[in-house]
Amino acid sequence: MKVFAQKMTRWFLKEGIVDPERAEWCAYVIESRVFTLVSLSLVILIGAALFPIEDVLLLNFGVAFFRKKTSGLHLKSALS
Repeated sequence: MKVFAQKMTRWFLKEGIVDPERAEWCAYVIESRVFTLVSLSLVILIGAALFPIEDVLLLNFGVAFFRKKTSGLHLKSALS
């Protein structure tokens, strides 16, 4: 994940999308978003195999929304 984030950041720098002084921030944001997307996808896939898909989606997106609104203070991520 870190390697992917660094490659994307280098590409953004090369294309002029991100300023060099914001490169570290960009890599962190990419890593954070990829981690969230991958973990949420895995939880949904595993949950869908065990429970009705509507329940799984409602619970997971509800928790993701709640976590975003509370700035993630109620749960720690692997990146923090």
